[in-house]
Amino acid sequence: MEKHEKLNRYVQQHKDSEFIWGTNDCCTFASDWVAEVSGINPLEDLGHYGKYTTAKEAKKLLKKLGGVKKIVDKVMGSKIPVSFAGSGDLVCGELGHGDTLGICIGTDSVFLGEESLVIKRTLTMKQAWRV
Repeated sequence: MEKHEKLNRYVQQHKDSEFIWGTNDCCTFASDWVAEVSGINPLEDLGHYGKYTTAKEAKKLLKKLGGVKKIVDKVMGSKIPVSFAGSGDLVCGELGHGDTLGICIGTDSVFLGEESLVIKRTLTMKQAWRV
């Protein structure tokens, strides 16, 4: 299956999924996508998958590890200019409660929000990484 088809299927699978800290949140959404296309789950490799169950615990862990962008830099390598992000690449944006990871789907990017999927313009993102 091509990456584009995988991405469409992946986003649809999460369309109505319940937000659960540590197992189905913005970080796991991004990490599970990387695993879908590469076979490697960065969050599991770091040993932090499911290690937090509340927003407070997630913020504490992210702070300890240097923040979302630093963690993704470590596991994904060099960032790319947001203007170069293509479908399937990871992005980091602001959704009102700090840095949030999402997936570029072209001119827009999709995020797993606490209520539903959230769509934001890709060019408004802070950073991007090639997947």
